[in-house]
Amino acid sequence: MTKTVLLGNVAEINANQVGKGYPYEKIKYIDVASVSSGKVEKIDLDLANAPSRARRIVRDNDILISTVRPNLKHFAYIPEAEENLVASTGFATISGSQNVDPKYLYYYMTRDDITNYLTSVAEGQATTFPAFRPEILQNLKITLPELEQQKKIGNFLYSLDKKIELNQRMNETLEKIGQTLFKHYFIDNPDRNNWGKRSLNSFGEIICGKTPPKNRAEYFGGVIPFIKIPDMHGQVFITETQDNLTEPGRDSQRNKTLPANTICVSCIATVGLVSLTSQPSQTNQQINSVTPTEKEYTYYLYFMLKSIKSQLIDMASGGSATPNLNTSSFSKISITTPDNKILRKFDQTVRIIFERILNNQNQNKQLAELRDSLLPRLISGKIHA
Repeated sequence: MTKTVLLGNVAEINANQVGKGYPYEKIKYIDVASVSSGKVEKIDLDLANAPSRARRIVRDNDILISTVRPNLKHFAYIPEAEENLVASTGFATISGSQNVDPKYLYYYMTRDDITNYLTSVAEGQATTFPAFRPEILQNLKITLPELEQQKKIGNFLYSLDKKIELNQRMNETLEKIGQTLFKHYFIDNPDRNNWGKRSLNSFGEIICGKTPPKNRAEYFGGVIPFIKIPDMHGQVFITETQDNLTEPGRDSQRNKTLPANTICVSCIATVGLVSLTSQPSQTNQQINSVTPTEKEYTYYLYFMLKSIKSQLIDMASGGSATPNLNTSSFSKISITTPDNKILRKFDQTVRIIFERILNNQNQNKQLAELRDSLLPRLISGKIHA
């Protein structure tokens, strides 16, 4: 049996606030930018001078939801809060009661329909950055099954997220192994002083992306990945994109299509992100890409371009307000050129690592799609956990 209740009747919003005498010098601080789609990327430790926005005390089983630009999905469930953990006032903290399972509440509150509603409220405010008042959550109507069913739903969905997290950690380890091998083969190699250098464009075709005309609605909403810089953050392979092109959209600029295993590098504003395409894709104009002429160049160039991030940033900071590494300068970057024998050996060694990373990323995509498709049916009672 399900019932509809007001969130404020089963949970507390911003219940625990920093007060006078709080030990600021010992806090651990979470900012909005450090949280994305359930994952806490960074906690600043032991800040001697905490920012004034450090106000929300976080307890075990609290839910964090960004009140600023909720469409960016800065939300997370905190099963075990560290001592003296404090969140930014850019969050609303939701603390459940005995009548609601915290995991169930987290997945309910982070559904697309809730996020879309909060986004519409935020965008209705006359502010520079769309935001909603935390009080809006008090009167939000939510659906609650019996507590035991809540727990089953919450635990089931949480198990999917834990598998996704495990795959992410495994991929981080695998990439570190690849970086270690890259260092062994090319950085610490005593023969490196005998290697020459040549321009990046001699390793493959350099392609600067382009955005199809936005006024052609028929160009967008298909299945062909259209890569932008936000799609690259933390991704070895780009398996998901915020925007996708239709076949007519792709064909309108067919010379911009990148095959799988093309190396993409962000070159405007946020400079120096490096990712690989997982399937034929296109990018916008903020990304320059290298399509290698030989397969053994692929993973070598991936790690080499990651290793010179500071150089890329310096090259892009040529006096303009917005960093911009143009395609011509990008193409002429001088790259160390080992002999083909060692490149082939490195490729053979790390290829299995990258194949495993891609498999894990594809599995995570499938698990996330399964979680999101099951959520409304579990909540409505159409299926049972």
